[in-house]
Parts: sequence; C-alpha cells; structure tokens
Amino acid sequence: MLILFTLLKWGLPALILVAPMAASAWFPPARRVLMFAIPIPLFVIAAAGGWLWLNQESAVLDAVQVRVKQMVAGAEIAGLEARLEAEEKISAARRQVAAEANRRLMAEIDARVNL
Repeated sequence: MLILFTLLKWGLPALILVAPMAASAWFPPARRVLMFAIPIPLFVIAAAGGWLWLNQESAVLDAVQVRVKQMVAGAEIAGLEARLEAEEKISAARRQVAAEANRRLMAEIDARVNL
C-alpha cells in the first residue's frame, strides 16, 4: 500500500528508488542479484535524480530557473533588436531606391515638357 501511494504521489523517480527494496521484500533471493546487478554509483545517481525531482522547490533551483528565463529573454530581445536593425536598413535602402526612381521620373517629365 505504501508503494502504491508513493507511486501515485511521486511517480517514476519513486519507482526507481523503491523497486529494488520492493523486489527484495517480495522475492528474497532477488536481494543477492539486486546487490550485484545495481552498482552503487548507479543507485547514487538515481537517488540524486530522485532527490532533485522531489526537491523542485529548492531556492537554488528557483534561482537557476529565474536566471535561465532571464538569459532566454535576453537572447530573444537581442534577436528582435537585430531583426529590427536589419529591417531598418532594408527600409532605408528601399527609400533611397524610391527617391532615385522619383528623381529620374521628374527628370524625364522635365525633359518631355521642355521638348
């Protein structure tokens, strides 16, 4: 029953942490296999991952998430500013081309009027 509540509340990380103990309780010969099949570093990594998953409200994790959001927002702002600058350059070039075309048109109109 405790295992079921643990799984319903905390999901997969709880399953990773509880499965070796539950298997050894239900099937005692499995204890020997589990002790050799699951190396200690792997279990430590799984426990650390489970702890991080369960400790999502940590101040350090909150600070990291806030900083990542700021970095992403800063990158988006920089990208938008670069896009705006490129569009302003294109707009200035188009205005210059339009002014040159208008100048040529006025010169042609003057040439036709003064024939």
